[in-house]
Amino acid sequence: MAEKYLYGLGRRKSATAQVRLVKGTGKITINDKPASEYLSGNKSQLAEITDPLALV
Repeated sequence: MAEKYLYGLGRRKSATAQVRLVKGTGKITINDKPASEYLSGNKSQLAEITDPLALV
């Protein structure tokens, strides 16, 4: 059975961002890396990602 997910797409000028939200453990990966590693431990950027998901 295919995994169910929510899909989002954002565009700005020539940039495109895609996101898929799947039910899981709560770990966030960006380009196959843990979010904290990808963002080089920048806590404010990590908070921008995780804060909107607090209600989900």
